[in-house]
Amino acid sequence: MMKRLLISVSIAMTLLIGMPVFAHDRDIRIFPECKYCGMYRKLFAHSRMVVRHKDGTLVGVCSVNCAAIDYVKAINDSPDSLRVGDYKTRKLIDAEKAYWVIGGSKQGVMTERAKWAFRGKRDAQDFIKKYGGRLTTFDEVMKATYEDMYEDMRALEQLKLEHARSRQTHSQQSHGVN
Repeated sequence: MMKRLLISVSIAMTLLIGMPVFAHDRDIRIFPECKYCGMYRKLFAHSRMVVRHKDGTLVGVCSVNCAAIDYVKAINDSPDSLRVGDYKTRKLIDAEKAYWVIGGSKQGVMTERAKWAFRGKRDAQDFIKKYGGRLTTFDEVMKATYEDMYEDMRALEQLKLEHARSRQTHSQQSHGVN
């Protein structure tokens, strides 16, 4: 039963992604949370991605960083299509054809070194004028993502530890424990 449901969702998403025009949040309704980190994809519509594997499986993630994790986890079934949210419009676009910006002062999603996608070169250049960074290709973004992954994962672990300590301290204070 579950397998049929997953196949139906995969077929539906394949049809939706293949359509030239569709509601920019339809994939968010199908995949509301990132498969890897659990972040709400609607909040990150400007960086979210939909990965389609050669076997037809679709995966919804919050960012290029989580898409890179998916690529590693599915090494024997590499993606045949990657769609990313255009930073400006939040509509899904072809990640490999996008104009990408690496770096700048705008905080990235799941990474210290931000990576943003744009449908138009002019939008990317306007972003760079405002926030800094440099114009690049999807291949360079993926290389940078893997280069950054170790430090990004260490930072994420540190945040989790701090959050757990904060919750424990708050819990102890609310129960009168010193």
